[in-house]
Amino acid sequence: MLVNNAAETSRHAEAFSPASPGFADIPPEHWRPQLATGLEGIFHTLQAALPAMRGRGWGRIAFVSSAAAEHGGPREQAYAATKSALTGLAASLARELRPEGILVNIIMPAMTSTDRILRSVPEPVRQMIAGHLATGKLSTPDDIANAILFLCSTANGNITGETLHVTGGI
Repeated sequence: MLVNNAAETSRHAEAFSPASPGFADIPPEHWRPQLATGLEGIFHTLQAALPAMRGRGWGRIAFVSSAAAEHGGPREQAYAATKSALTGLAASLARELRPEGILVNIIMPAMTSTDRILRSVPEPVRQMIAGHLATGKLSTPDDIANAILFLCSTANGNITGETLHVTGGI
């Protein structure tokens, strides 16, 4: 089992600041770390894990994406771009690896009530986002973990190339 949950989020709090630069003003040195972590890191991790999975004839790969991949976010273009790229990667790998017993899926959470979010996103913003969700609340880390556990378990015998939205109903 491999769970890819990579993102460069050192500038995450800036996304919620009106003073944050727009896309046209993003310097390359802010863009590149997002791509390096969100794509190159996953590339290297996959290449390291695949031989063992292939040797067993069984494996599960889960990419943790983000609702930003589909809905975007203010000043989160690089983050959204790397998470969007996972869709094509997962679809391609699902087709390539299925004959070898390896299933590949995406878990797509929306804003989740993690310690980092609780520290960096103002309460009124979190409440506004939760108010737009069908459930009326942000997902918890356990909500995301349980989705990953299912997709990466033997209970998942035939789900591959899919995206499981764990968003509270955007």
